[in-house]
Amino acid sequence: MGGFKDKGLMWPLAVVGLLLSSVVTMTAFVMVSKSDGGPKVVDSYYQKAVQWDSLNAVQGAIKARNWTPQLSIKDSVGTFILLDSEQARIPFLTGTVSLSRPHTSELISGLPLSFVPSDSSYTFVQEATDAGLWDFTFSIRTGDTDLEVTIRKDL
Repeated sequence: MGGFKDKGLMWPLAVVGLLLSSVVTMTAFVMVSKSDGGPKVVDSYYQKAVQWDSLNAVQGAIKARNWTPQLSIKDSVGTFILLDSEQARIPFLTGTVSLSRPHTSELISGLPLSFVPSDSSYTFVQEATDAGLWDFTFSIRTGDTDLEVTIRKDL
């Protein structure tokens, strides 16, 4: 009656232990990799790729004009202000704001902007949002020009 070493079982058990540990490790890696819901598919990816130049022009129009967007959120009310190159507020815009999370491709909600004439700001009431990073994409129209700007905010 000898031990594992005397019977010659030490090396076979060590090899089996190493193989089992690699199987357990790979199983853990697969479970962790699938825990975030897997890959996300971007809506209308092909259309966005085809229209890249026009979308890029719409998104770059605010920078080209030297306009500055500002966003503040208090409780569930968001306030958006757009300043021109001389830091004056730009009134009488129309548009919407879309909320999304940076780590997903899905749109969480789209909300209309309400103009507040007393201070030339635009407000929207957001639904309950979780803490973390949020992208607020403002699609606005001034006259006959469409503009778009995205502001990332940590709530």
